Amino acid sequence: MSWIKDKYWQFRNWQEQPFEYHDGKNLQVCCNCGKKIDNNYCPRCGQKTTQGPITWRSVWQGIMDIWGMGTRSLLYTLWQLIWRPGYLMRDYLSGKRQVSFPPVKMLVIVAILSMFITSFIDTGEENVTPITSTGVQYYIDTLDQWLNNHLDFNMLMLFSLLIAPVWFLFRYAPKFPRHSLPQGFFIQVFTAVQFITLVTIIVVPFYFFVSEEKLDIITSIILIVIAAVIIYCDYRQLFGYGRWSTLWRLLILVPLALSFVKVVVHFVRFMEALFNHGLEHESLVSLVATVDRVAFLWVALELINVINIKPWCKRSTWHFYRRSLLAFGILLLTTLLCYLVSTDNSFLNLIKSIKVLLE
Repeated sequence: MSWIKDKYWQFRNWQEQPFEYHDGKNLQVCCNCGKKIDNNYCPRCGQKTTQGPITWRSVWQGIMDIWGMGTRSLLYTLWQLIWRPGYLMRDYLSGKRQVSFPPVKMLVIVAILSMFITSFIDTGEENVTPITSTGVQYYIDTLDQWLNNHLDFNMLMLFSLLIAPVWFLFRYAPKFPRHSLPQGFFIQVFTAVQFITLVTIIVVPFYFFVSEEKLDIITSIILIVIAAVIIYCDYRQLFGYGRWSTLWRLLILVPLALSFVKVVVHFVRFMEALFNHGLEHESLVSLVATVDRVAFLWVALELINVINIKPWCKRSTWHFYRRSLLAFGILLLTTLLCYLVSTDNSFLNLIKSIKVLLE
């Protein structure tokens, strides 16, 4: 048991710090410019000081350099994304760019390779049904149908929607606080690469051993499980929260992302109604519904901010809660307006959903 425990802690230490850097111990002469140096790279011309005779390894290194895989290997970065994903993201975002293959380039390469592999084995037919809706709803239904037939892109779309919610939920993290939205973009890029890689490795074999009737159900379950596991592991390693602190944030992550989407959808519908009908009843109903969704999202963000800061531990005065009370008051006002114009609202929908869950 002690041997297993030692190996486990060696692995944990490797996850947090897998790289070791050492200066050269002996004085050497640069093969390019002749300067005497004791480092790994010449400060005058930049050439590596350990240049030796050309071997078959040099040939392989030259081939890898063509694809940008010489100094920061794509395969090694993918290996790290499997075994230490959160720590790799933190290293890259904190400035250690040499530890990783460029993430956006990696996403493109991995996505192309995944599509190339699945194109030979995907024998299922797309479920295409005629779309009868019009206006903005037509484009929404078209996108929804396409995503339902491409579950991998469906999950990638979900990752892109998590940038802002992750920023709100984990902005006071102990290990990586106050990360910015551009950093959040790279977090989701790394997560998307990890997701595509694991899906390709795990899901592809099922095409050879599972019948077509059960394939769609099994694939959907595996995609959801993979996405949940990698998000939990990545965010816990990256932000440094404990099990429960990470878990409750993840439980409200997707609903919060959907709230952002609803705000955008209702705003687009309001603009469409305003363009087609002007300031008439339908436009005013769309405006009230949009403001209601914004108020509901504002209240949710204020509650998250209060939980993150924990003002009751700091004995903050009531002035700290003024913005939260203002948001809740606006939500009650929009709820009343939605009732007057006979349209659904976020507050009553939430109560109905809770009631259904309790029943």
